[in-house]
Amino acid sequence: MLGLYTAVSGQEAAFVAKVTEASGIDTLWMVIATALVMFMQGGFLLLEAGSVRSKNTINVAQKNATDLVISGCIFMTLGATIMFGAGTTGLFGFGGFSFSDTQHQPMLIYQFGFCAAAATIVSGAIAERMRFHAYIFLAAIIAALVYPMFGHLVWGNALIGGNPAFLADIGYLDYAGGSVVHVVGGAAALGACYFVGPRVGRYDEDGKVIPMPGHSSVLSLFGMVLLGIAWVGFNAGTASPSSPAFTQIVVNTVVALCFGGLAGLVYDLLRGYKSTHPKTTCTGVLGGLVGITAGCAYVSFEGAMVIGFGAGLAATIGAKCLLHHFRIDDPVDAIGTHLVAGAVGTLMIPLFIKPEFLTMGRIDLLFVQISGVATAIVWGAGATILALKAFSLFSPIRVTEEEEKIGLNLVEHNEN
Repeated sequence: MLGLYTAVSGQEAAFVAKVTEASGIDTLWMVIATALVMFMQGGFLLLEAGSVRSKNTINVAQKNATDLVISGCIFMTLGATIMFGAGTTGLFGFGGFSFSDTQHQPMLIYQFGFCAAAATIVSGAIAERMRFHAYIFLAAIIAALVYPMFGHLVWGNALIGGNPAFLADIGYLDYAGGSVVHVVGGAAALGACYFVGPRVGRYDEDGKVIPMPGHSSVLSLFGMVLLGIAWVGFNAGTASPSSPAFTQIVVNTVVALCFGGLAGLVYDLLRGYKSTHPKTTCTGVLGGLVGITAGCAYVSFEGAMVIGFGAGLAATIGAKCLLHHFRIDDPVDAIGTHLVAGAVGTLMIPLFIKPEFLTMGRIDLLFVQISGVATAIVWGAGATILALKAFSLFSPIRVTEEEEKIGLNLVEHNEN
């Protein structure tokens, strides 16, 4: 090695040193970004624990913490191979890489954090009524099949160049997981809520919604702030800090956060409320963040403003419609925030994508994006319902009405 370096000119040596330094910085940033993505579990934990009733806070927090354990074990042993492994169909993989390969390790651990986030979306939506062991089964299914199989369609060629990946091969765009994590996770949450049904006492005999105040809006808002900070790692983890794309991604993420929150405030004003509601603010902010995730590297500052506001408004309106018109009881607005906002943000990419990123006409790209989002929804909801149906043949999914009234803290964990 010493002979190699002494054989090159001073200019070439400087170039090699610069490349090596950049590579080290990129790896360091991915490690930091991975820590931020894992830190999102804390934000989700606080957001969801603050949104449910006090008698269920320990249960939903335990589910959030357990997501890291279950997702890690399952994704590292099975899910990662399905998602990034070599294949011939473009639908899933079989292998071709190793967790022992230091070149691949940063990306695989980074993706483990994404997998845990997808599962956590479900834990909040079905809070206060699903048995803990049933949720553990569902989290394992998400980590083993639901997340990695759709992930392969979009990112299956990330580790093995030229590896078939059906949606990526037709030009589908999702830079940081707007559909891979959020639409799929939100669709799984929708399927779970549909299968399990609403909480006891959520609707009266006429179908009118009965309010169920959460444990603490302060916790929820603090969780939202933590998620906003950590989202920079979620969106920019694979971008080199020395590239112009890195700055654009960070700026777009912050811009979408702000304008998504503005959408939540505007929604309350348009509804004629005399004051803003913390839950609406949380839903708007997170809707904006989810909305920009798919196109964070492809759109301009102005595009991020529109996408953030549009996705934030879609999240708040979607959450209300699901609750009032479709009897989907989601205590934390996870479906509106992740499924609705993620779909809207992904579908807005063709409208605001910079010309240099276009490989086809905008209308053609729109149809490609629609096909990807539709696939994510059908797969996420359908696979979840089938998995829960199969599990229900052997064990109950939901706690009894009496246990639900007592609270899952005491019933499931003997904690109060």
